[in-house]
This record gives sequence, C-alpha cells and structure tokens, in this order.
Amino acid sequence: PPPPPPPVLASSPPPMLPTEAGQGVSPPSPAALTPPRGPPSPLAQNQGNPPPPPVPAGFPWCRCDKRTYGAPFFINESVEVMESAADTNYTMTVEQKPCANWQSACCSTDLWKVSFNIPEVCKSSVTGVFINFNQTRSPQFEYMPESDQWLYKVTSIGLSKADAIGATITIQLSKTGACPTLDTFLAQKSYSIFSRHNKCCATFTDWPALQPSGQAPSPPPPPP
Repeated sequence: PPPPPPPVLASSPPPMLPTEAGQGVSPPSPAALTPPRGPPSPLAQNQGNPPPPPVPAGFPWCRCDKRTYGAPFFINESVEVMESAADTNYTMTVEQKPCANWQSACCSTDLWKVSFNIPEVCKSSVTGVFINFNQTRSPQFEYMPESDQWLYKVTSIGLSKADAIGATITIQLSKTGACPTLDTFLAQKSYSIFSRHNKCCATFTDWPALQPSGQAPSPPPPPP
C-alpha cells in the first residue's frame, strides 16, 4: 500500500509581545505599519474641477441682476450744491420709479449700497460722504482688474424700500483735488444700486448731465 501523506503542520501563532499587565498582544500587521499619506497637493485637488466662472463683463462687474426695469428707485440727476472754502457738497436724491415687473424680487429690495464708476485720478478728491446729511464710513474704492476700472462705493446704507425713497446722498469733493466737480468725478456717468445681499444691482448708464438745482443744507462737520 502507498505510504500515508505527511501530516499537515499547523502554522505557529505569531509571537506575543509583553505588556505591563503581563498579557501578550499580537504584533501589528504590515498594513498598520504603513506610514500615513500626506494631504494631496493643490494641483491634484484642482484636477477635474472646473475653473471659477469669469466675472461678468460691464459695470459693475459682479454677478447680480442689473436690469433697471425691476428696480423700485433711481437717483435723480438734479443735484443740490453747497460750497465752502475748501470743499463742495453735491446732494442727490433717491426717487421712486415704476417697477415694470412687480413679481420680481428686486421690486421690493432695500437700498444697501451704491457704486459709482469713476476715473482713477478721482480717488483722492472725496473728503466725505453723507446719507440724509449724516456722515457715513470712510469712502471705499475698489479696483476691477478685469476692466482696469475703479469703483467708488457708498456702503452699509441700510435703508428699507420705504425709507430709501426720498433719501439723500451727499458726496463732498475737495476743490483742490483732481476731480473738484461732480461732473468730473462721475465722468463715466454710470452707477448701480445694490440690495443687501448683492442679488439686485440696478445699473444706470449714460447718466444725463448733472444739473444743479439750488443750495442744499450743509452736512454737519465730522465728529472730533
């Protein structure tokens, strides 16, 4: 008869490692000894992701509803002028306009910000800005590299639709600045009225020539 097959030897258990309690633990598997991988490189993270959408062309260069027929107000081109020895105050009034599409959310928007398209040389001409003859924060300028243009922004106005109608915006210009008059300061004749969350930005271009309409009350002096 053929000889019997050799016996199958059971594999020896892994050695036990001693612990302080005297009990043994199995050594870690090779997979556990693999060092962790570092975070992916920025190049690897961007692979397969579409690039961000380009900034829309045209003033005010942002993603918002620029249509004017859905805006409840506009800035009247008639301006009241008050001169002092060093500055000139130009006061404009926000007025109501018919809203062509009353179902649009922009018809009931508030007045949060106004942006003006200005020449670069005019940045140093502004000495103050007032809402309802109360001084606001320092003027804010923003450069738009996509168009090589500058914005002058009157921000945090914070007026509801009802309160915005009839509100005044006063821009104070230095007589010795590069743009001492409102016509030179707003030479681009474009402005946008923004809602609180920048979803609505009714944009008016080809603003008519600004017409002085008389003397406006002088804004109070800045606080000490």
